[in-house]
Amino acid sequence: MKPVDCGPIYDNADWYDTEHKDYNDDIPFYLECLKEIGNPVLELCCGTGRLTIPMAETGAEVVGLDYSEAMLSQARKKAREKKLKLEFVRGDCRNFQLGRRFKLLIIPYNSIGHIHTPEDIDSLFRAVRDHLEVNGRFIIEMFNPRPDILCRDSSKRYPVQEFVDSQSGEKVIITENNIYDKASQINHIKWYYQVGNKADALIQDLNLRMFYPLEFELLLKHHGFHLEAKYGDFDRSPFKSESVHQILISRKS
Repeated sequence: MKPVDCGPIYDNADWYDTEHKDYNDDIPFYLECLKEIGNPVLELCCGTGRLTIPMAETGAEVVGLDYSEAMLSQARKKAREKKLKLEFVRGDCRNFQLGRRFKLLIIPYNSIGHIHTPEDIDSLFRAVRDHLEVNGRFIIEMFNPRPDILCRDSSKRYPVQEFVDSQSGEKVIITENNIYDKASQINHIKWYYQVGNKADALIQDLNLRMFYPLEFELLLKHHGFHLEAKYGDFDRSPFKSESVHQILISRKS
């Protein structure tokens, strides 16, 4: 199994938190699922605890797993500041063994896009199945691929985000370009960071595999899951062609 190729882009946990400080669209949805389904909960690719911590604040038993030690260190710090008892584990979501099962297991916020090959996808689904209780639920969330973005002019750069570095006070501007490989279904994205007046101070790769709507359904069925619900947004509206998100709730068949 090859090492994940997304490591460097998640090395700066402070930047990650600053970039996402205003994004909370999905939190009410997952808190509602937690209330309906129960705990313990395992979040794969938990990052700095953006979702893990709010779930733990309800009193639920929550475990977060991530490959990036920088992200986990930030998550543990934030949990300590809130005096929360929750477990963060460094591990690879393609092949982990925690020796226990969970009532709710989630892989949110497009994280499954970091799993590229058929072999690694199979390994992820096997690991999920091994860690899910008999009546537990598995939730996948991934954006709905947009051909207009995948087929953009790769010679141009497009705006991503701007923020102020909390440590240096410098303005950070992120732009991107991409080349989509239709054979592998991987969108090869480059992020260009302008830090202060220094253009291209940092250039990082963000390679995301595209998962198409019926593909997820076939993967779940192939790996012994029954699809219970499929939504196009966090308000639980039905999935349609124009939906921004793919949100699938399944259980073991």
